[in-house]
Amino acid sequence: MAAAEKHAWGSLIALGAVYWYFQMRMLNGWIIVDTPPMKLLWLYITVVVLSIIAESIVAAIIANKKTGDIEKDERDHFIESRANRAEHIFLIAAINIFLFHIIADQAYANHIFPRTDLTNINAVVFILFTLLFVGEGIKRAFTIYYYRFDQGR
Repeated sequence: MAAAEKHAWGSLIALGAVYWYFQMRMLNGWIIVDTPPMKLLWLYITVVVLSIIAESIVAAIIANKKTGDIEKDERDHFIESRANRAEHIFLIAAINIFLFHIIADQAYANHIFPRTDLTNINAVVFILFTLLFVGEGIKRAFTIYYYRFDQGR
């Protein structure tokens, strides 16, 4: 297994753990908990710091002991660029769907679809943070996929 694939596995697991921590503080079942803004700010800072620490630990474990970096060749850079492209496509599509939903929610007041309360900062933070986590998860999953199944394409 290539070092970059090991990094993707470790990063995906760490990302899942940090997201689990985040959603445990934001959700009660499937309902977004009403969190005071100051507590929400500290949760945001905590999640960002935990993400940095987790990624640093994964990188330190996987890194080459001599150079202190994860060695990458041309194939690794090619796979990384393809995985980044998949993440970008997801984020562009997801944000456009979110925007469309917000606009349609206001344009058609009596529709049957779930409503998004944009006056609730907790909902907006949860949705946007979840999109970031899922985007990064897609990047790591595609990295693993390309190493495992996409030989030479």
